[in-house]
Amino acid sequence: MLAKEPDHQQCDFSCFQEIYMGGSAVPEELLTKYRELAPDAVVARVYGMSELSGLAFCPDPTRAETCGRKMGCFEYRVRKPRDLPASYRPISLLSGLAKLFERILKTRLSDHLLGKDLIIDEQFGFRPTHSCPQQVPRLVEYVSEGFKTKQKTVVVFFDVVKAFDREWHAGLVSKLYSLQIPDRLILIIQNYLANRYFTFRHERTHSIRRLIRAGVPQASVLCPLLYSAYTNDIPRPTSGVQLALFADDTALFFRSRDRRSIFRHLQRDL
Repeated sequence: MLAKEPDHQQCDFSCFQEIYMGGSAVPEELLTKYRELAPDAVVARVYGMSELSGLAFCPDPTRAETCGRKMGCFEYRVRKPRDLPASYRPISLLSGLAKLFERILKTRLSDHLLGKDLIIDEQFGFRPTHSCPQQVPRLVEYVSEGFKTKQKTVVVFFDVVKAFDREWHAGLVSKLYSLQIPDRLILIIQNYLANRYFTFRHERTHSIRRLIRAGVPQASVLCPLLYSAYTNDIPRPTSGVQLALFADDTALFFRSRDRRSIFRHLQRDL
């Protein structure tokens, strides 16, 4: 639940019994504000992996050295309909030997791509000394600097649907050659991705096998690095537009005092 400052007076918070805000970034001032707006409600900050696992915890001083009290209201998650094929994605079940083989390939590929700084600087996903907490301050600092000079910032976010499942094999091989990956390593990766099949199981019924024509194995340690190489030739923005990448998540942002100038620059790069 979010409400902007001017809208507070128009909202009736008396109907709420509990108001929970997630994350350590929630300031104490915001909690105090909502305690004033809803004096009869329990207003608290929660922590946990609510998005990934459906679990969250509320701090409880009576339970020392624990995450706190489990929030029952977070035990249920919205899931996609089970009867739609689009609700599912293939998962690669690898043997222990195959996992070891993938780690060896990843080490060899990382030595070339990351050791020689071939991955563009805007890509912060799955790289040493790069992470999401480092990419976010870059955007925050850019916006904050604009505030000092009374500039507006507009950000456009992109998310490729099922990005790892749509990776074109022939295109990936071509881009690995353009990055001057050793030929023998490319042939190994090409053979590793070729002639892969999938089958769908529902209870005790299995579908016929189908050839996988695109995509990289899900839950694979090699998958993120291959995707970074696949998207490494993404067009770089011009005229001051900033690019930020984290795996398949992309953001373009630009600041100016003139809103029409912002839209013009972003539209040109889009």
